[in-house]
Amino acid sequence: MAGDDGFTLVELLVAVFLFGVVMVALTGAFIAAVGAVGDQRLRTSATRVATDRLETLRGMPFDQLGSQAGQTTTTTPEGRAFTVDTTVTAIDAGTGAPTVGGEVRQITVTVSWTSRGTARNVSYTTAVAPEDPGTVAAAQAIGTVTMFPSPATTDASGRPLQDIDVTVPLTGFAATTLVHLSWTNADGTAGAKTLSSTTGLNWRGTIAKEQILAAMGTGGRGEVRFDVTAGTLTAVYTLSLNVAAASPPVITTATIDRNPITVATPAGGRTCADRNQCQNTTDVVFTTTVDGLDATQDSVILQYQLHDGTFQEVPLTPTTVSGQWNLTIRAKTTKFLVGTARSFRFTAIRSADGATAATTVARDVVAT
Repeated sequence: MAGDDGFTLVELLVAVFLFGVVMVALTGAFIAAVGAVGDQRLRTSATRVATDRLETLRGMPFDQLGSQAGQTTTTTPEGRAFTVDTTVTAIDAGTGAPTVGGEVRQITVTVSWTSRGTARNVSYTTAVAPEDPGTVAAAQAIGTVTMFPSPATTDASGRPLQDIDVTVPLTGFAATTLVHLSWTNADGTAGAKTLSSTTGLNWRGTIAKEQILAAMGTGGRGEVRFDVTAGTLTAVYTLSLNVAAASPPVITTATIDRNPITVATPAGGRTCADRNQCQNTTDVVFTTTVDGLDATQDSVILQYQLHDGTFQEVPLTPTTVSGQWNLTIRAKTTKFLVGTARSFRFTAIRSADGATAATTVARDVVAT
């Protein structure tokens, strides 16, 4: 009957054949697409491995880069293993050409892997120059701690007769850093002092004599240990103390023959830190007369500040005049700190019992 016609067997076979051809083509395209996605994922992982390696090398000290050349294997968190080849070549900074002793290092990182039986790789190159010493942050350090006077003179109970001046130089710390001193007195009480700085060079302070009590031995000598802390760093200073003698030394005169003391102005746009800049323009003579010292074994010390804020201590020499000590700082040898009423401190120290005497003379230091 009309309308009851169906597909013939030949037509069905042709339809199945055409459907199979289409499915084979689609399956091949799907497999290729999946493979391409897999390849891209591997390439992305390899790129990440390469860039991570370059960043690690950039963060290393310049002089250690050469030792990083060679081949290693790394495995990603996804469990994929990659081979990493690193080459480090010295090149000329101006031309980029390889050269022995070149001041720049060219680093090439090549990451290799195998995908679907084919070897693949990505490669990246960068150049690293040595750090400018002027830009490298200074390592933190506590310099030589000083206390003045040291040794200090005490009464019979072990209490100092004068306050103790403390100077702690720091390197690599911010000027806002606080330095803490702590110690234990002979009676078991704890002592503490905090030092501050406005220059970032020296942290200074004064410990009141009433805050220190030392245990004195039968020979009239004792000591106190101070723990000095700045940030995470610590240092130790031991202050020696001696019981006062019956007649301590006395400074009767102290003079400086220049008023003001003159230093040269930096020339040609240079700074005082440069060589042969800001030095004293004339000889400067320091003279003091002290009673109660033995010129053969005792000493007189002069303390003053240099141009960078640090403190300098130099000894005076006894003269042929009884009780007189002298020091001449020759022209163009010293860079004094410029300013009004700068302190020049004379200290007489008797070695037999540690007894001291001190006086300060103020002088303007002028740049001319």
